[in-house]
Amino acid sequence: MIYSIFLIGLFLAVVSSFLIDHFELFGLRQAWSFLMKTEKRSAEFATPSLYRFVRHPMMLGMILVLWSTPLMNAGHLILSAGMTVYIIIGTFFEEKDLVRIFGEKYLQYKRRVPMLWPSLNIKQKIKSE
Repeated sequence: MIYSIFLIGLFLAVVSSFLIDHFELFGLRQAWSFLMKTEKRSAEFATPSLYRFVRHPMMLGMILVLWSTPLMNAGHLILSAGMTVYIIIGTFFEEKDLVRIFGEKYLQYKRRVPMLWPSLNIKQKIKSE
């Protein structure tokens, strides 16, 4: 069971990075644009699949990976707790930037979609879209 949670977390982290442009996330698109001397394209706000249920599915995946271990020793507990706090603080700073970039669109999204844990009314969300 615990390995299933680990695999789900890993799947969430990897898939969600590709949903939001994996290459831009890791700076590859920016480096390519610099090398080719092309204009940087402006970011568009989008909420593909997983992002309709939780605002940060990649971070949720990382938290699941960190905490899904069959044998939790003191070192892993400290790592998991520290990284979870780091992820939560980081997402607050990221959201400030996203509000600055996307404005009212992101604020509406923020009011509608939970930050790290999907809400229980998923069926209602699917019907409304």
